[in-house]
Amino acid sequence: GPVYGFQWRHFGAKYVDMHTDYTGQGVDQLKDVIHKLKTNPNDRRIVMSAWNPADLDQMALPPCH
Repeated sequence: GPVYGFQWRHFGAKYVDMHTDYTGQGVDQLKDVIHKLKTNPNDRRIVMSAWNPADLDQMALPPCH
């Protein structure tokens, strides 16, 4: 299901299956965090989340962080 990797790279995109191309869909949180760390490391908004209540019913286990 849409756990860590999917939530980090395509947060908010509609999950279909692991074979679907999600390029350009959702928010790439990892890319955003890396950019902020490089350009403004003191930014208080450097946050990455795997918790997405909309996808909980599709996850084998909910994220633990």
